[in-house]
Amino acid sequence: MLMIFLQFSILLQIEIVFFKILNNEHPNLEFTMETDRNLPFLDVSVSMGNGKYRTQVYRKPTNTGVVMNFNCNAPLKWKQSLINCLLLRAIRNSSDFCSFCLEVETLRSILKRNAYPDRFINRTVSDFVSKYAVNEQDFKLKKLESSTKKPQLVVKEFDEVYLKMPYVGKPSTKLHRRINIQMRQYKLWVKAAYNTTKTGSYFNLKSPCSYLFESNVVYKFTCSRDENISYIGETRRQLFQRIIEHNGKDKNSAIFDHV
Repeated sequence: MLMIFLQFSILLQIEIVFFKILNNEHPNLEFTMETDRNLPFLDVSVSMGNGKYRTQVYRKPTNTGVVMNFNCNAPLKWKQSLINCLLLRAIRNSSDFCSFCLEVETLRSILKRNAYPDRFINRTVSDFVSKYAVNEQDFKLKKLESSTKKPQLVVKEFDEVYLKMPYVGKPSTKLHRRINIQMRQYKLWVKAAYNTTKTGSYFNLKSPCSYLFESNVVYKFTCSRDENISYIGETRRQLFQRIIEHNGKDKNSAIFDHV
């Protein structure tokens, strides 16, 4: 997808003429033009003012603000990673320090509505700001460094291995800690790959539907006095409707004649 930003200083119909020229270049190419000063593109909102472009995080009007709830049965690191992910998007999509601060306040409001404690939010945001050295003076420089920084090769004392294990709360974290203590003598550092379960895996969330309401079925009637006499039929409608017809509504029914 190609996006072209053009700013016309003369407020005439030159932009309309230019727009027509672009669309007449090739029949398979079709360009669109936005005259609003705020242009949403994916998760970025681009605005124009004083001859400069400004970017910030964009959310659709239908966005519900629902994220992983703090009280859900999930590892604490997942919740920390969620905040770090949102903060990383904020620093990458914000063109200046003011936009970044506004997005952080928006994230605070969203996280609070999802039961995140203020202390947890403040600590995670503080750790993120310290890690990336975010400040107003060299915000653009730090933003560029965070997006182009390559991971360095680090010689580790222990070999890292992953262990897939179910997450059931604190017992899982305690078990992971005890395994690491035992594995140190073998110079192994075990990382837990937690596997959570949904509520629907324990029981059905929907009420069971009676077979009488099923449609597109093949059914069989057997005489209560003579088991050797039976009738097999099919219907596209719900089964209970066909049963009502066999009981007398349909006078041409073979079951009605037999009864």
